[in-house]
Amino acid sequence: MTRRRGGRPWGYYSERYYDIPQYLHFVQHPGSQSWEDDDGSFVAADTCSTGRRGLFHLEDQISLHVDWYYRGPTCFISTFADYDHAYNWARQRFRPTNIYTIDTSRLPDDFIIFYAGRFNSDAFDSEYLFLDFIPGYSIIYCECLPRYPNFRTNQRPRRSQGFY
Repeated sequence: MTRRRGGRPWGYYSERYYDIPQYLHFVQHPGSQSWEDDDGSFVAADTCSTGRRGLFHLEDQISLHVDWYYRGPTCFISTFADYDHAYNWARQRFRPTNIYTIDTSRLPDDFIIFYAGRFNSDAFDSEYLFLDFIPGYSIIYCECLPRYPNFRTNQRPRRSQGFY
């Protein structure tokens, strides 16, 4: 019996649906490498269709993604479990900037999402990575940050009530 080269498929290392927070927050800004599809989904800059095998390869790809100095395309889209973290991240980006709230209960149980901190200590504590895309049907809310922020206050706008 021959052993498969490259190790297990990446889906094996994905978080289980019951370990993923119900809401994740995605920040889209002019410097984002992902793009919005016609159906409202967001697609990663590099949707790698091959090479999805092996823990070492996965760790290398996640390390590239969370490296501040690497600006090449990756097959991941970062999201945050903590809204405040996503909001602060959005405030530091060029405008216009949007924060999308994703309801993970709308995703199939076998959807591939990685907890970045499990693979790389440089990742943010609340960072989760979608492989290749975020489905449009899972996005339940979009908050648009103003193009020109009011510099007289550091208070953020109130979130709409009722989506949590």
